[in-house]
Amino acid sequence: AGPSREGWALWLAWALEWMKFDWNEAEKSPDTSSLLRRWRELASMKCDALSEEREYANAMGPKNKREDAPPFDLEIRTRPGLRFSNAEYNRWVTARRAIRLSEVTGLPTSGLDILKLAADELSASEPEMAVRLILRTLNYDGDPLLKRILSRPRVAMMPADLAKTLAHLCSGIIEYALPRISASDAGERPVFWLERMRVATEVLSRLVVRLEPDRVDAIFNKALQYYRSDCVARDVWLADPVRSLLTRSWEALPEDRRPGHVLDFLSAPIVGMDNFTDIWSRYPDPGEFLQDNLLPPIRTSDTEDRWQKIVRLLVRGLHTGGEARKRASLRISSVALWERLNEAETVTVAQALWSEKHTGSTDLPRETSLFDWAFLLLPEPKPGLTEQRFRSKWLATSHASQENTRSLVDILWQVGIAISGLKVHRHPLALSEDERAYLIEVVKQWSDTSVPSHAGLFVQSQLREPIHRALDGLRSILTEIQIPKDIAEKLYEKVGSLNESGIPAFRLIAGLLKAIPNRFDELALTVRVGLVSEEVDLAKGATAGLYHWLTTSVEIASQIQSPPDDLVREIGIMIATRRKVSLGPALQIAKWVFDEGSDAQKEAIRHLALQGLDYLSEELRYDREHDQDNIDVPLLRWRSAQLALSMAKRGFEDDPVVARWLEIVKTDPLPEVRYAKGPTSARQREDAATVNDELDSQTE
Repeated sequence: AGPSREGWALWLAWALEWMKFDWNEAEKSPDTSSLLRRWRELASMKCDALSEEREYANAMGPKNKREDAPPFDLEIRTRPGLRFSNAEYNRWVTARRAIRLSEVTGLPTSGLDILKLAADELSASEPEMAVRLILRTLNYDGDPLLKRILSRPRVAMMPADLAKTLAHLCSGIIEYALPRISASDAGERPVFWLERMRVATEVLSRLVVRLEPDRVDAIFNKALQYYRSDCVARDVWLADPVRSLLTRSWEALPEDRRPGHVLDFLSAPIVGMDNFTDIWSRYPDPGEFLQDNLLPPIRTSDTEDRWQKIVRLLVRGLHTGGEARKRASLRISSVALWERLNEAETVTVAQALWSEKHTGSTDLPRETSLFDWAFLLLPEPKPGLTEQRFRSKWLATSHASQENTRSLVDILWQVGIAISGLKVHRHPLALSEDERAYLIEVVKQWSDTSVPSHAGLFVQSQLREPIHRALDGLRSILTEIQIPKDIAEKLYEKVGSLNESGIPAFRLIAGLLKAIPNRFDELALTVRVGLVSEEVDLAKGATAGLYHWLTTSVEIASQIQSPPDDLVREIGIMIATRRKVSLGPALQIAKWVFDEGSDAQKEAIRHLALQGLDYLSEELRYDREHDQDNIDVPLLRWRSAQLALSMAKRGFEDDPVVARWLEIVKTDPLPEVRYAKGPTSARQREDAATVNDELDSQTE
């Protein structure tokens, strides 16, 4: 027993020496030769702990599936027979032995793989033990093992009571580590406690989606408390875990509870002010979570003091400049769009946004997190000033008077996102005849630029990104102006060249139809071929292009003919056949068809959509075996629930398939499905624009 204990104690000795190791001082490197020599001496007495640990790791290593050779004789078919194997049981036993071994011998959690392998092996059968092991052994919140064990489907399958227990454990680790991090000396970084906190915070952020609303509410308040901590903000290791905890606890809150936390978000400290610093500028800001479609709280006599303090804080951030100005602009834009500023505050905010320190004599405000078009919706010191500056910057008929000529890509992108963004906020950008002529010339110049000859997967990102930005802008511009047929023909040829080069350009189809309606059949065929392509990017790009075509054709005063019904039917076929390449976008488009499409379009996909939803209700169960590389179960389940809700709103609630999905929505363990809602007439157009942008982001 003595030599055996000594052999295992050498592991701990090695770990303790390794903690003292300094890469910058070679003379402090531990002398491991004596440890290895002693292990070799103990091996003769069958006490070689070094080799035994490796045997445990090998026993739980990658699974090797035995492949039978094909029959030697021709036209012989073999039938699968019954096989009995103890391999899985032996792996489970080895994992349990590894845990027991670490307890008895006091093995260190760092430097050894057996506990991590044990966690991976036990993740399906004993999730509690697996999570406890990763909390003990991992030191990085982005570790692949953590992502596997706590994937979204596995968290969904976890019993609610277990999720609550483990969440309480994580909260305890964070509460224990945080004061030790804050109390550490300025010259010595508390690496151990930082590692424990970053892992526990990430784990808690994944478990929070399974908790009841009251518990989620408490964790969200804790997340804001962690955000406010100076020691957390200053350490780059904690930026991503804190962002995850804020994001997911906000996501897990029921929508009716979110407005109650908006003032907490707005009043949170701003990086760059009051000694609240972030060295790496990676720290999250609560303004990132305040969506435009969030129902904001109303200013009442009870909350008036808080509103006034918040506005003063944000105005001070705008005047401070740097990182503080960027973050304050993000929050103040939400407050202004919600129309929660009084007359005096509107003037004060306008002066802060447009202060001479951060705005030139002819330019828009600088050092913000906002797009240029967003200032058209925000307070301005003089009526019409923003519009005049924006038009001068991006829609000037001549750039001769400007110091720096804008690139074609920048012009197309900035004007395009302005048209689409302002349309969502019901503030359309009206173009003069001179501005239309100028944009036509810009489109002409871009259509004459060459297409990369080797796009594919090997083209550099700096070459693909400008093309995608130009296509994003052109998508909106072409439906707003009337380009000549000769330019449209050039663009039509360029769309084909880009598609062949692996850069999907289907989003221009709707705009081209406005200029060359005589090519309707050819353009429809282009989309049809893209929809059935085996190339993932092309198939998704064609789906996004079809969606843009559909939404544009129903706009008021649109001159674009709707897609043929048989092309819309292709979306139903994607759902019925559960085509992995584009199933998610197809479900989104089908939802739009039932929300805003014509009766003929609904009829074209109704039976196919029901057929697909019928299969998906079984195929998208969390407890089924799935290839996580090819199918995102939670995302597709969410999209399916949204489609079923839209169909229910349109008179199909009595269909057995739709009724089954409505029951799934009520009892689903994840918040995105459980809180899914049907369409609301006041926001349908905004939702359509959001989906369109999401489809494009998925394509890119």
